[in-house]
Amino acid sequence: MGTFSASGLISGIDSAAYIEQIMQLESIPVQRLQLRIQELDVQRTAYLDISARLLAVQNLASNFESASFFRNFASTSSNESVLRATASESANPGSYAFKVHRLVGTHSVVSRGFADTDSTPVGAGTLALEVGQGRVDRSTTLDALNGGGGVERGKIRINDRAGNEAVVDLTTALTVDDVLEAINAADVNVKASVTSVGDGGDRLVIEDTTAANQVTGNLSISDVNGRHAAADLGIAGTSVDGLLESHDLVYLTGNTKLSTLNDGVGVGRVGFGTDADIRFDAGADGSFNVSFGDVLSLDTDLRMLNNGNGARLGTIRITDRGGKSAEIDLSSAATARDVRDLILAADVDVSVTTVNGHFQITDTSGVAGDLKQNLVVEDVTGHAAADLGIEADVEADAVIGKDVYRISTIGDVIRAINYNMDNNGLVQADLAEDGNGIVLRKLGAFGEPISVTSLNGSTAARDLGIEDVVVENEFHSRDLLAGLNTVLLQSLNGGNGFDLGTVSFTDAVGQQASIDFSATQSLSEIVDLINNQTNLSLEARINDAGHGIAITDTSEGGGPLLISDSTGSLASQLGIAGTFTQQDIGADRTISSSNLQLRYVAHQTLLDDLNGGKGVSGGTIRISDSNGGITDVGISSSFTTVGQVISAINNAAQDRDGDGVKDIEARINDTGDGIAVIDHTSGEFDLTIEDTGGGSAAADLRLAGTASEGENFIDGSYEVRIDISASDTLEDVIRKIKESAVPISASIFNDRSGDNPYSLSLTSELSGLAGELMIDDGGLGLGFTTISRAQDALISVGGANPATPN
Repeated sequence: MGTFSASGLISGIDSAAYIEQIMQLESIPVQRLQLRIQELDVQRTAYLDISARLLAVQNLASNFESASFFRNFASTSSNESVLRATASESANPGSYAFKVHRLVGTHSVVSRGFADTDSTPVGAGTLALEVGQGRVDRSTTLDALNGGGGVERGKIRINDRAGNEAVVDLTTALTVDDVLEAINAADVNVKASVTSVGDGGDRLVIEDTTAANQVTGNLSISDVNGRHAAADLGIAGTSVDGLLESHDLVYLTGNTKLSTLNDGVGVGRVGFGTDADIRFDAGADGSFNVSFGDVLSLDTDLRMLNNGNGARLGTIRITDRGGKSAEIDLSSAATARDVRDLILAADVDVSVTTVNGHFQITDTSGVAGDLKQNLVVEDVTGHAAADLGIEADVEADAVIGKDVYRISTIGDVIRAINYNMDNNGLVQADLAEDGNGIVLRKLGAFGEPISVTSLNGSTAARDLGIEDVVVENEFHSRDLLAGLNTVLLQSLNGGNGFDLGTVSFTDAVGQQASIDFSATQSLSEIVDLINNQTNLSLEARINDAGHGIAITDTSEGGGPLLISDSTGSLASQLGIAGTFTQQDIGADRTISSSNLQLRYVAHQTLLDDLNGGKGVSGGTIRISDSNGGITDVGISSSFTTVGQVISAINNAAQDRDGDGVKDIEARINDTGDGIAVIDHTSGEFDLTIEDTGGGSAAADLRLAGTASEGENFIDGSYEVRIDISASDTLEDVIRKIKESAVPISASIFNDRSGDNPYSLSLTSELSGLAGELMIDDGGLGLGFTTISRAQDALISVGGANPATPN
């Protein structure tokens, strides 16, 4: 018979404790394993950390393969609040001394005072605001003088005819205005000015103002401390009669950049493919087309390469990736085609082509894997490989050459005409003797004149002053560079220039004179011709707004001031023609022209230069025409010029009604300061342009909005015109300025004095000269006063007397 046992309450034995102890004993091996696992996890984590650190070291060490890694530099400034710097890989190690002469300045103005801000009307009129561009009195930089050779900075000594002496410091001068201000502020009897009237070109004039009874010597100007500022400015010398004039300071050279022509607008070109810009046609005697694009074609004359420096030809050696080498004599090559054909004829497995502005050598050996050697192009004699941009030793299947062909200077333009393969003695282009334009000369004994016409919508011929001309023997273009502190007349009126002729003036005492402006090229010439007219008591100058001219009657007579066109329509186009009574000209006896509309936007204008340098963002522009048709235009981030935007709009436009005219058209506006979009439909809706998809391209181009009532266009002018009604107060004006989205901060300034303590304060939102304000109050009489001038920062490098400040 079996036995029975019990525990717990019956047996009195604590079985649960026994069981727990037994389980603890049994779990000891498990606990030991868990501890081991924890130890291994700690070790694993440590190994992972070591591995990560080693990988980081490996990644950093891989940089040692690049030479540029060893050319990276850090930079520190002794005063980070004034000047900060970064150093690129091309920087030279060392310590550099910088002297800060001035900090950047932001343009700010205040109006006359008003009694209050919300009840007193400002007056009725139109307030025109423009930021950064549009002024017709931009000071010429010293670096632009002497054909781009500039002026060495330094101190000059002036001795007037009364025996006074002054040393004038020009070490920090950046512009011609800086020079004029420094000389005119010196404690000597001289007056400095600029002129372009006469045969001397664009020059500085230093006039001794010593009274006749105080003259004891000669006027003399010399350089100090071995510098050449006076010599470079053309004013070094001695004058018995008290007048020193410089040489012509503004002229073209072959190296003059196209971008500097036409008051910085440059030269418009087709710029892509093989499309030509200009056609020269001599009828049966021949014709040829010229392209000014930066595309190296097989017909390109090698003399065109490297901005006219050509190529120093000789023998090159090419080794393909299969190890086969051949020496190729290129000394007989005259064109890019010759280079290609000579290389292709050699016993080496490569192909040759031209891409954009460079050559490309591609291996065709077909060798694969470890058998591949480097593709090598090297010079044996001469410098052909280097000058053709194909010198290389690469572990790749192609040598992508350096860009050796470009049209960037006036010299490149001249060579493109003269070296054209089809210009068989038809025409020759040169710089004009006066250095202001180009000359076309008909060559040969043939009788047909040569006509010049534009092709493919290019504006190159127009911008070079040779559009639609006929060359009988010799043709001289208009000036392509303005003079000192002025702009070309051709750049005004939106880039259309004026109908020049003779203007009749009669001042308030009845003195009359006719002035012939038909040969003038710049606005300063018009001003100077008026001021040099001794039969009139008139003074001309740039108006206060900076966008036109002002004429003051100094005769103190009681009659009217009369200005009229005798031939041409210059006075009418300038907005100065008319009969002006004493009431019209006011107490200051001055009339002012209208805005002369300096062109500063063209097809070739960089988008980055718009909006005071803020540029134009990408995005999608939606155009809704009056018929309800929608045109979406993508503005890619790769777009660089205004012309690309215009082309994108015109390419996207459709002819929905089938009348042969696209519904939408984009072009440069009539004032030359933006894009205009025209609606060619005739529906019931208003033309509207907006940004979609989160971009701001339309707003950045000042095209966003709805066409005004009765108008079929939207004008993206960067000149903002704000209509002020008769009841508008200061607060209303501020609101309208803010709604216009012009980059100007408008606020109330309270000086807490007098009966009219409240003024309108305007401050540019852009610092430096790029943010300079141009304000025309349209007769409102706001009386703006400058509080702070727009100026760029100025530093000099390398000591107290730098040759060139920045």
